[in-house]
Amino acid sequence: MIRTILLVAVSTSFVLSAPKDNGCYLDVVANAPSAPLVVNSSLQFPTPIGAKTTQVFFAQGETFYIGCPGGSFNYPILANGEPAVCHQDTTISTLKSQQTVDFNQVYCTLDQTLRPDLFEQVSDDGCENGGKIQSVGYSIDDQFVETYRICYNSSEKSILYVKYLTNQWMNQLRVYDPNEVPKVWSGIFQTDLKQIYNTIQPRIEDLGVVGYITNVSYLEGGFLAPYYNFLSPFQRDTTFDMANAPLQWATVTAGNWQAMEDSLQWLLTYKDFGDVIMLGGTLGVADLPDNDGNPVDLYLVNGTSLPVARWFWKLMHSPSTSSGILFFVYNNPYVAKPQVDKEFFTNLCDEDVIDEAKFLTGVDNLNPYSGYIYACVLDLYEIIDPTMNDIVNNLFNDQGILTGAQSPAPKLPKIED
Repeated sequence: MIRTILLVAVSTSFVLSAPKDNGCYLDVVANAPSAPLVVNSSLQFPTPIGAKTTQVFFAQGETFYIGCPGGSFNYPILANGEPAVCHQDTTISTLKSQQTVDFNQVYCTLDQTLRPDLFEQVSDDGCENGGKIQSVGYSIDDQFVETYRICYNSSEKSILYVKYLTNQWMNQLRVYDPNEVPKVWSGIFQTDLKQIYNTIQPRIEDLGVVGYITNVSYLEGGFLAPYYNFLSPFQRDTTFDMANAPLQWATVTAGNWQAMEDSLQWLLTYKDFGDVIMLGGTLGVADLPDNDGNPVDLYLVNGTSLPVARWFWKLMHSPSTSSGILFFVYNNPYVAKPQVDKEFFTNLCDEDVIDEAKFLTGVDNLNPYSGYIYACVLDLYEIIDPTMNDIVNNLFNDQGILTGAQSPAPKLPKIED
């Protein structure tokens, strides 16, 4: 079920203090896929106490929230969530239902195929290129818990980017089946997105572009915030909102886009980069020739909206290590590399640093079906595209990072640093 409400959502980063003698050590995903949703008093997903553990710490007497969206508890606790307080070790008590329980014995009784009971919340905030912000997450105790936010253009029906936080604990959830989670067909564009995605080929052919969609090469949703970038199963469930999945060629999805995502996940789980800001987005409009050889922009609605993106991109920035990188993947398997190279160096970045991303593996930059991949440093003087320049500049401003000739750009992420 999906609900849309109007709210100004404010996202802040919350870092737990060091563990203390008196308090609760709660393994928040030990009972997955029946683990409850747990967030701290700031409505943020708490950070585990150390590497290779999913235990979080709450001080004795500290208040947090516990809930079970889309299900109920095996204890008489409010399923929609309520405040709880830490006593000691794994003993907690709830403030509304007034239950004292052992956290390790708390299970959500739910059918994962019935999740997610997520919320899409429209914000009054704007974003780059005249876009609007919509947040996706859960409600707990009638308060919103954000997983990620989407910058989108409502008139063009396009997704500029999805923004979220991740860290080295993302791969510590051992029991999770993404195939059990239903897709949620977002109402973000106030149109029948499912019907559009199910009629891609005739819509492309109606543009006069014929013969490009085959059993091997076809368009499908490419996820900008992949589920495996999150620890909590509730966070993971929300990524199957299809507003998070603009159309991408399937061979690109399985090719260099997946290789890049896998490499980033390996990097961020191998080494502690702290809370990492991730943005995954799209840029431009892909085109293919019609029967007369004329290029046709691939808009799926009325020839003017819901475009197939020309580029997919992924930005990683670690404030604590002053490192970051920006990847671009070309979303068209029918264009030769010399032309794509020219587009990249003319329109996107002055320099391609893909060979300096030593953590990147599994890339095939000889096969157009894999999606040619490039990389840029997070340097405003190197990024040519004005929209991407604005995105990076605003990211730096949000982090209080100075820009200019006297301020060095974030270094490329490396394992050995």
